[in-house]
Amino acid sequence: MVTEEILSHYNWSLRVKDRLKIRVFKRRWEIPGEEFAPQYYSCAFMNYAGKEVFGLSSHSSSIVSQTISILEAYERLFMRTKGIKNSNGCAIHSSPEQSEKAAKFEVMERDAYLRFHYLGQIYSKKIYNHIIQNNSLIEVLQKNGIGIQIRLLGKNKHGFATLASANGFNAKNPFGITIGLGFKDSLECSIESAFSELIRMINNQFSNEHRLPPISFESFQSHSNPGVHEHIRLGLDLQYGDFLKKRYEDASLNESILPDAPSFIVKTEKAILPGVETPELYFSYAQSEDLVNIKFGKDQKYIEKVFNKEKVLKFNKCIAIHILG
Repeated sequence: MVTEEILSHYNWSLRVKDRLKIRVFKRRWEIPGEEFAPQYYSCAFMNYAGKEVFGLSSHSSSIVSQTISILEAYERLFMRTKGIKNSNGCAIHSSPEQSEKAAKFEVMERDAYLRFHYLGQIYSKKIYNHIIQNNSLIEVLQKNGIGIQIRLLGKNKHGFATLASANGFNAKNPFGITIGLGFKDSLECSIESAFSELIRMINNQFSNEHRLPPISFESFQSHSNPGVHEHIRLGLDLQYGDFLKKRYEDASLNESILPDAPSFIVKTEKAILPGVETPELYFSYAQSEDLVNIKFGKDQKYIEKVFNKEKVLKFNKCIAIHILG
């Protein structure tokens, strides 16, 4: 459904198309199977003051998909103009309340994943079978050699944290593991968010143009300045991916220990770029001392300041690097 809000933002993008050098492309679903055909998958590029960014979105409506991808690109662009290097805790929305909420959810989503990855310290279990057993997309993925697992990482008074992971050990072009994360008000919406993110990551591995090459743990460690893409590529390595697959499948606790009421520092402002017509958009940046924050790079010693270093997940006697979808 195309809401008035989406339509308004879509029309705005047409008006500023030349000023922001907006280019929107329809990405192909490379995964074999007719079930993927109804989804419109778009990628938007945007350029302002020498900074180029992109946004991705998939939806049954082409207008919704294009608009969301443009807004995601705009969020990243505004983030960069503010000098924020890590998108964790960043969000953009048409109201300050929703923007702040989304920014907080982003931080809690990553916190839940890091606790799960490094300690298995989460109420982690496979999602109830009735939610996914009749999902035709999962059946298609399994036919293409992709193993899927969806886990509830925990919940607090704000919502539910979920992890959707895929391994491609039996795929035509084998790969290790890639993930999608979700944190929403309801379990169903959280699963949908995590699974949608995961599908786009899987699609890259079926694409000759966008497939990411894996890197080994040793190559990652020797990289001078590894970023988010290197973290993703590390997960795609068959050896490291197998290690994570077993780790993620074995981890389980009987109760959630996600912080129930973390405190936040949130800065919210109108997302205005000089010289650019801006719709009613608000940008929020949330941080919390009560939660574990994502950091990229080969030096993961910051984790030892948060958790007992003797219990932190190790790979080849080194701290096991986290991956992201």
